[in-house]
Amino acid sequence: PEAVARRSMLRIQRARVVLRPHTPPHATPGHLSAHFEFGGQRHYFPLDTADPQAATRRARVIQSTLHKEGLLAASARFPQERTVALHWSANPLVWTYFTIYSRPDSPMPPIRSDGSENPAVRDVVLIEPAQGLRQAFVVAINQHQSFRCSAAFERPEDALEALVRETPGLLLLNHSLDGLAAPQFLDRLERMRPGIPSLTYAVYDDSDHVFRATPGGVDGYLLKRTSADRLLDPLVEIPTSRSIEVADLPTHALRWFQRSIGSTAPGGSRPDLNRLTARELEILALLSQGCLDKEIAGKLQISIWTVHGHAKSIYEKLGVHSRTEAAVRYLQK
Repeated sequence: PEAVARRSMLRIQRARVVLRPHTPPHATPGHLSAHFEFGGQRHYFPLDTADPQAATRRARVIQSTLHKEGLLAASARFPQERTVALHWSANPLVWTYFTIYSRPDSPMPPIRSDGSENPAVRDVVLIEPAQGLRQAFVVAINQHQSFRCSAAFERPEDALEALVRETPGLLLLNHSLDGLAAPQFLDRLERMRPGIPSLTYAVYDDSDHVFRATPGGVDGYLLKRTSADRLLDPLVEIPTSRSIEVADLPTHALRWFQRSIGSTAPGGSRPDLNRLTARELEILALLSQGCLDKEIAGKLQISIWTVHGHAKSIYEKLGVHSRTEAAVRYLQK
C-alpha cells in the first residue's frame, strides 16, 4: 500500500499528482489530477489519464504555464476543477454546492431547442463570463430532464438585451459579472422586465473556500453538497405550469434539504410548535411546501383572509417575520 501511495503522489516541485475521488463525468475511475499551490491558494487540474508518467508530463506543462503566464492563462487553456455554490437564501443562509469541471478546450455544446415543444421542460438562461465554465454549465443544465439551457451569455449587456425580449423560466448567473455585480444587474433587469426569477452562484477554487465565504450574523446555516447534473433539483417540485417565484426559492430549497437528509416532519416534541393550534400546524406544513396563500385557502376550503390571520399568529408564536423563517423552524430536525 505504501508503494502504491508513493507512486500515486509524484512530486513536481510545488505540484502533486494525486488520485482524486471525484473524477469528471464520463472519465475512467482512477484518473489523476494535479494539485497546485499557487498565489497562496490550492488549484486542481484534471489530467485525463490514469498513467503516472503521462500525468507527470501534463502536470509539468500546466505548472510551467502557471509560473510563466499566470492562473488566468492556465485556466483558459486547461480543464480545471472548481466548486460552485448556489445561493438559495441569504438569511437563513441556504446554499447548495457542487464540483464542476471547466471545458475550455471543448466546443460550446448545442443549446437544447425542445423546450417549446415539451411543456415539462423549463427554459434556463445562463450568464457566465468564463468560457470554460459556461460550457460546463450548459452541459450540466441540459443533463437534467426538467430543464434546458435556452441561451448562454458571456456579457451581461447581451443577456439584458435578450431578456427584455423573452422571459425564461429561470435566470442563472454568476454573482461576479464582468464590470457589473449581479445585484446591480438584477436591479436593472427588474426595472426593464419585472418578474424574471433569478438564482445567483459563486465560484471557488476549493470547496473549503465555500465555508470560509459564509457571512456572519445570519439566523442559521444550511449547506449541502450535490452534483452538477442535479444543481436545480430543488425546483423540480414546482409544476411547469406555474412560474418560479424568487420569494419561494428558500422554501423549495429547504424542502429539498429535508428530503435529501431523510428527516421526518417535526412532531409534538418541539416546544415551539406545540404552541400552535392544529389548524396553524396544518397551514405551516403547507407554507413549508411552498404553497401560496390562495392555494392553502383552496386546499383547506377557507378564505384567503383566514389564511393571512393564521399566518400572522404563526409568525408571532414562533417569533419569526417571514414564510422562509417559519419554514426553517418547521423543517429543522
